[in-house]
Amino acid sequence: GNGFEKASKVVEILNEISKKTKEPLNQIALNWICQKEGIVSAIVGCRNAEQARLNAQAATWELAKEYIDILDTAKA
Repeated sequence: GNGFEKASKVVEILNEISKKTKEPLNQIALNWICQKEGIVSAIVGCRNAEQARLNAQAATWELAKEYIDILDTAKA
């Protein structure tokens, strides 16, 4: 499919994972990206200190491999 369809599918899966894990969607997305080989940091936009704090919490846990694989497949 096109890029929009792929992105929509990834967001749908991120929402499903968020419901299952009770982790915020933004943290799941950041965690997934930061676990990729060769990625050492992610640039994220924050409107305030609270958003920055919540985004930083993504580095305090690891997304399960099964979810990483599902997201990687959806993105491909």
